[in-house]
Amino acid sequence: MNTSYVFRKKPAIIYYSIVELVTMLGTEKLEVGAADQAQVQEIQHSLFDKVLANQFCLAPLVASSEKEKLAEGKPTQLKIIDGTQRIEALSQVINRVSNKITSKSKEERRQGCNLLKRLTTIELVVHVFEGLSPQDADQLHIALNTNHRS
Repeated sequence: MNTSYVFRKKPAIIYYSIVELVTMLGTEKLEVGAADQAQVQEIQHSLFDKVLANQFCLAPLVASSEKEKLAEGKPTQLKIIDGTQRIEALSQVINRVSNKITSKSKEERRQGCNLLKRLTTIELVVHVFEGLSPQDADQLHIALNTNHRS
């Protein structure tokens, strides 16, 4: 497949809150590939520390949606092409924050509430390509993960 075909398709740039994406993941409306758990753990620790320090920044995610779903507005079902580890890490960060909120320690609960407040206000950029075939999505993933490293 010629990747220039995929890159000629203009992606929609859509903002999703972290909570929205993690909820989509939990309800299987966000399809992700296999994740490298060691990498997910590393990202999760880094993200958690950055949220604590109020220095959160995350690269845009890349996803595909079914054909003609963008015309209906913000897609409620996506397939992640690039960003699986980041999504999984964000899910783990939310779980860590939830554990803090239910902690017996007053300080932990306070910190958990502050973290949750920050996480609910952060939105991520998702580049959504509409109607990509599985082969096109695979080629886009390969192109994104080889071209940006050179």
